Amino acid sequence: MKILKFAAFFLITFLSAQLMADPAYTVENVKVNVTANSAAEAREQAIQQGYSEAYHKLMSQLEQAGMPTRADVPNAQDLMDMVSGFSVNREKYTTNSYSALMTFQFQPEKVKGWISGTQTNKNPSGATENITAFIPLSDIHELNKKTQEILNISGIHRVELRQLTTRGALIVIHTGSTADELVNMAHQKNIHLVIQP
Repeated sequence: MKILKFAAFFLITFLSAQLMADPAYTVENVKVNVTANSAAEAREQAIQQGYSEAYHKLMSQLEQAGMPTRADVPNAQDLMDMVSGFSVNREKYTTNSYSALMTFQFQPEKVKGWISGTQTNKNPSGATENITAFIPLSDIHELNKKTQEILNISGIHRVELRQLTTRGALIVIHTGSTADELVNMAHQKNIHLVIQP
């Protein structure tokens, strides 16, 4: 089963309610246009391309604002960790191509950590547990709703998307709760979480 490594086509919010978007770290009008063997493959490559192009645009924005930047590019995982969410507009499909206009919201502290050379995956929220879980999804468009519902659970600091498949999503939940407590609280909201080792 093909894994979409770089998320979905709609806004996915990974920050807790306490965190506000910083305009300096918002990158708009990221254009992607990819042709591949199929529309699904083109879409996956386009989202990957979007992350990379958004990063370069962010560095240009920071440089123009007189802020520190970094010349080299982070690896795919570090780059994904820096992004708190993104939205997609003006999607166009053919049998073997995909194009869209994307907006990315970067996490300021993680970007600054990358630029300064410190650990980019440090958790600034004070969470004591980073729990990996799988959420079964009957429809890909359930992901945004489920993510918001998880963020509303007491003690949840942040949710990060790791992988997206046709069966569901693999996420990392930053929380002060144990895995058992998290599963029980999610169950009360009719969210089925499968904790991963």
